[in-house]
Amino acid sequence: MALYVLNRFVLKPHHIGGWLVHDYLNDLLCLPIILRLQSALGIRRHHAPPTLLELMHNWAIFSVLYYFVFPRLPAFSSVADPWNSVAYLIGGMAAYIFWRFRYRCK
Repeated sequence: MALYVLNRFVLKPHHIGGWLVHDYLNDLLCLPIILRLQSALGIRRHHAPPTLLELMHNWAIFSVLYYFVFPRLPAFSSVADPWNSVAYLIGGMAAYIFWRFRYRCK
């Protein structure tokens, strides 16, 4: 979460980093953060690593919202970029693998 905040409020506004940092870093971090917040808020009823179904469910919701819904609403400055959906999936899958490995080794 700290990397998300650093990117959002320091790196992006000051144009530090290249296109990956500016355009897709927060998208890569999105699903892991959301899954963790869902667990902390009690939306997910367990603190175990997310299942593949949970990951894919959240990925589908975010992909639809940020590609089809938010770009059409004037209150959001979102752009319909299909690569955002790819970044959500890559970040989510990386977190899924990390969580599976971390909890298996304990």
